[in-house]
Amino acid sequence: MLLAGCTPASLTPSTPPKAVVSASPSPTASAIDFTRVGAARNMIDQLIAAAGSDELLMAEVTADTVQIGVLKNGQASTWAYRDGTVGKVIGDLTYVNQATFDISRFNIDNVGAIFDAAAAVSGSSQDQALNIVDNAGGDVVMSVTTVPETKTVFFNPNGSLLKLLDFDNVDSIQTGLEEALGIRTLVYSITISASQGVQVVCTGGTNRLVHRSRGLRVPVTAVTIPGTRDLPEFSATKVDPVTIWRVVHSLRDGKRAAVDADWKVVIDDREGHGTARMHFSVGSLNVTTTLGGVTLSE
Repeated sequence: MLLAGCTPASLTPSTPPKAVVSASPSPTASAIDFTRVGAARNMIDQLIAAAGSDELLMAEVTADTVQIGVLKNGQASTWAYRDGTVGKVIGDLTYVNQATFDISRFNIDNVGAIFDAAAAVSGSSQDQALNIVDNAGGDVVMSVTTVPETKTVFFNPNGSLLKLLDFDNVDSIQTGLEEALGIRTLVYSITISASQGVQVVCTGGTNRLVHRSRGLRVPVTAVTIPGTRDLPEFSATKVDPVTIWRVVHSLRDGKRAAVDADWKVVIDDREGHGTARMHFSVGSLNVTTTLGGVTLSE
């Protein structure tokens, strides 16, 4: 059983603002290689000290530059190391209620190793940039991009590669569901798709809905939209990934559905029974079951 909480799974990291060094930066040693162990973190610590705030809105590290955005007294500002100088820079960073973060949450001690791992996945090491930023809905993510743009590679805060999910196994179903739920326990609906990932819809407050999703290859994103749902809420802790996979596996028997048929399940209480039901689509087969996997209609 899951311990729980609450958008299409396409995620493009926010582009950090272009920075122009201000007229009076502080001189430092030039030609620092920020792929060396400890170099990037040390420079970010210097920038935080200069900015007078450790509430970060974004951080960007390349092989020879470092840039951070900070929030101080409700105002956003950008500080950077460029061409041997440290100082406040002119940028287009604004504060629009995005999440702030503490850099200590993220393992950036060895940016070179992170770049190497990203290059192995994306196939490119050209002009790599490590970005940490709130992409959507308060979820701060770490990623590496390249120029020209190739595949964006996402990392966990501990510096490991984000796990790629394959929803044709119970472990990925459990991981995707846990990550999409987060701390939420009451939801309106849960959708799990073998080809799309997991989407959870839950309340975001009065007349607001939150759509949280974990894609196959991208981390959780969240979108808050105006609106309400007619569906009753139910406890996500009652949803069992093992039961979901057992039902899918039993339906993909080569007779009712192909053994590799695409599948999706929508879990909600659309009929107001007081308990959620699972509505499976496996190939062209549609089956409704209880949360325990007992077939109700086929």
